[in-house]
Amino acid sequence: MAVDVTFTPTFVPGTPKELFEAPIVNAGSFARNPGYFVSPDGKAFLVNMPVGPNASRPLNVVLNWQSGLKN
Repeated sequence: MAVDVTFTPTFVPGTPKELFEAPIVNAGSFARNPGYFVSPDGKAFLVNMPVGPNASRPLNVVLNWQSGLKN
């Protein structure tokens, strides 16, 4: 959502407008991780959302990766 505001002579919020729809997936149960993040300038969003019906992708974990740098 976005809201235009004016500050003079007093604070007056405008009517909220929907920016986009996104089926946000909450990545955790903590309030500090809502499943989305907004850039400091407010111009970009990072949204945790599914990429398709029942979509899942493998997660590869590389252990001892620093030893591979020595070759």
